[in-house]
Amino acid sequence: MKLRESIALSESGFVFNPVNGESFTLNETGSRILQLMKEGHGQQEIIKKIGSEYQSDASKVEKDVEEFFDLLQRYQLTD
Repeated sequence: MKLRESIALSESGFVFNPVNGESFTLNETGSRILQLMKEGHGQQEIIKKIGSEYQSDASKVEKDVEEFFDLLQRYQLTD
């Protein structure tokens, strides 16, 4: 899954979709996930990095990242 190229992401977690004008504010983890996506990392790589960075249980991180990816699709932020 890839983040749409037109999506703007600020360091503070503000996300803007110029296609439909919607904007969102993310927490630190959500911002990190989008940053990793913009860098070209895949879902499994993101799960490993988030788990390592936040020292969290791998199965919980996997579930949370999958739910976050579902939200990204629902809000049309991915291709």
